[in-house]
Amino acid sequence: MVRQFVKYNPAFLESAQLVENYVVRQTDLKMIVRIIHENTAASNQHVLVIGPRGSGKTTLVRRVAVEVLRDESLDKEWYPLIFAEESYNALSSADFWLESLFHLAEQTGERRWRDAYHELRRDPDEKRLSERALGQLLDFADKIGKRILLVVENLDMLLSEFSSEDEAWILRHTLMNEPRLMLLATATARFEQIDHPARAMFEMFRIHDLKPLNDTECNSIWALIARKALPGEQIRPIRILTGGNARLIALIARFGAKRSFRELLDHLVDLIDEHTDYFKSHLDNMAPKERKVYLALAELWSLATAKEIADTARIDVNATSAMLNRLVSRGRVIAEGKGKKDRRYRIAEGIYNLYYLMRRRGGPSARVKAAVRFMVGLYGPVSSVKILVDEACLLNPDQCREHFMAVNEIFHSVPDKFRFDIAQLVPFSMLNSPYLDNQVRENIIAYHDRSRIGNKDVESIVAELIAQHKVVLAFYNEHEYESAIPVLQDLIDRYSDRQESEIAEMVAGAFYNKALMFGAMTSYEDSLDAYQELIAKYGESQELEIVNLVISAMLNVGVTLGKMKRYEDSLEVYNAVAKKFGNYQRPEIAVHVASAMLNTGLMYGELQRFKEAISVYEAVIAKYGERQESEIVIRVARAMMNEGFILSIIGRDEETLELMETVDSKYRDREELILERVAALAMMIGINLKLFRKDYSLRLTSRFIDLAEKHEELIGSIIHVFVNFAAYGYAEDALDILEKSPAAPHLEPLVAGLRLYCGQEVYTAVEILEVAKDVVKRIEERKRQLQSKAVGDQSSN
Repeated sequence: MVRQFVKYNPAFLESAQLVENYVVRQTDLKMIVRIIHENTAASNQHVLVIGPRGSGKTTLVRRVAVEVLRDESLDKEWYPLIFAEESYNALSSADFWLESLFHLAEQTGERRWRDAYHELRRDPDEKRLSERALGQLLDFADKIGKRILLVVENLDMLLSEFSSEDEAWILRHTLMNEPRLMLLATATARFEQIDHPARAMFEMFRIHDLKPLNDTECNSIWALIARKALPGEQIRPIRILTGGNARLIALIARFGAKRSFRELLDHLVDLIDEHTDYFKSHLDNMAPKERKVYLALAELWSLATAKEIADTARIDVNATSAMLNRLVSRGRVIAEGKGKKDRRYRIAEGIYNLYYLMRRRGGPSARVKAAVRFMVGLYGPVSSVKILVDEACLLNPDQCREHFMAVNEIFHSVPDKFRFDIAQLVPFSMLNSPYLDNQVRENIIAYHDRSRIGNKDVESIVAELIAQHKVVLAFYNEHEYESAIPVLQDLIDRYSDRQESEIAEMVAGAFYNKALMFGAMTSYEDSLDAYQELIAKYGESQELEIVNLVISAMLNVGVTLGKMKRYEDSLEVYNAVAKKFGNYQRPEIAVHVASAMLNTGLMYGELQRFKEAISVYEAVIAKYGERQESEIVIRVARAMMNEGFILSIIGRDEETLELMETVDSKYRDREELILERVAALAMMIGINLKLFRKDYSLRLTSRFIDLAEKHEELIGSIIHVFVNFAAYGYAEDALDILEKSPAAPHLEPLVAGLRLYCGQEVYTAVEILEVAKDVVKRIEERKRQLQSKAVGDQSSN
């Protein structure tokens, strides 16, 4: 069956499609079905489902109707009779029963009921019409030997259209005394008819409030529509922005199914623009003053008092309160707080705030844009992986299965351009984990080299070779590594003797790619053989592209040997790279040499040969410290920071601080090192803030956060830094420097989160407050990790 998705009206779905698409609110369904099962007395328990627009009321009650037909015992007892979503024709109890007869004729297709409807609608006597129409309905129930389940939408609107209160009392009397009828109704909010003791429908219904969908339920809808769930915490901002509203989640899922997480949030304004008609419908039925109050609340985008709203709307506060109460009663606005003095208001559908703030200003408002960027940093794939890896570092290897499974899922779900960022977060010591996906492991090791496959600009005479490399690339992207190897071997067999530089370059690439394929299959010995063939055949070449392949192959040999736990052999290869190519001055080669030396230092660090690690890092600094090329400068800075890390481990704190100060002063004006420096700060603070000194860390952080507006990629690391500050007990100090920073408006959820953690009252947009609560959860989880680690350290001592 082809899945069919309907934007607003589930009534257009066939029963089987409705069941297939019903992936959330299973508990709500079971509860209502249970009430129907239990309705066996002389008077039925009627049910009213209350939820805002788009929360899934229609889908739920229609799914209940389908379940009645699917459940053998219910099908013997009940006949669902489903009204249209809007019953505009019912102005009296007589109209209500006549409308019931109309839908019975439509649903059964029987002429008898159609003729009865057309005859009765001409009866001018309301009382007689009511009795006759109801009588026809009950005759049908007796004929089929079942009771009738009346499924009626928007009961609040229907009752408000009744010509008098007496009509509502007449309807109540029938429903309370006729066991052959049960009413399953919906409403967008609570209304006076059910809340006021003097009104007809007071205490007549079992009220069932539809709660906003949780993260898991939101992701179920996303997976239904986009065919794939969002990994990690990426559903969180979607749930927060939509308020857990099923219709809005479906709307965003259709828009975002083919977009990356970052692209989806970046293009949120496009989504809102495409659905202007939906968002404008909020205002259609509002009186002018009501609309002005509503828009004032949207302008504030915060939990606001009546006075604050009145000031913004420029309307008397008493009139504003009256308008707010009307909006609350219709479900357009939510009131929070018990007493009048502490009552605050917010718009029920938070995403309307984004629509209003964006449309009014003709583009994304600064506050909305900053909130969305923060969400990318907090919930994005790179941030999620960082959290998983940080947690895994504090656990035993056999406790990390779920962490690595999540890393695997995120890695496979993101666009290529984010994979290198993720790859860099996984430390060398974790590459041997049995829970890490093999392809992820290979990409972490060799991702940068992947772009070389099939991308050589060669003469037309080697068009065949280009075509073969394209075939290999296609196999690689489909993970069909075994299929790619014969293609590469054929290329090698036929052209390895050719001396033309263009062809030699392509053959060298074939050796290299064959090694990659074996590595992706975890055939490490075969991978090493292919790399060694490349090195043996082309090791003395002077062609720059081939030299690049040779040195890359040597680096990969070192990494592969490390994965095989042949650490001494790995070190030997890295040293060979530095020795063989150390005198090359070309930036392309110097970068590789610097990388080999860095890998050597990392390997020594893993082996806890700290003195040798420091020596290697100092050699990198001495050899390349005066070079100005960006890629080389980055590696020198990494060497300095890695050395600082080793120095802090062995207790040489003053030297660590001195080295970090040198990095900060030497590279302060190098913008390409901003991310590196913030990441290093986050790492140092994450390891042990006390070693790195709170005052220094806070001062350094205060400089970095000022750049958050300009460098969006810093946000994830800044979040990590402040989470660690708070977890170590310095939340108030961190909050102080954050509040003083010009970047504070761009990190509003972080400010709110720290205020919450410090026990302060926070009144802001509910969406920002939700994100802030997640920041608090991050802090508390990090604090638990640190406490657990401290207990473990004491036990080991």
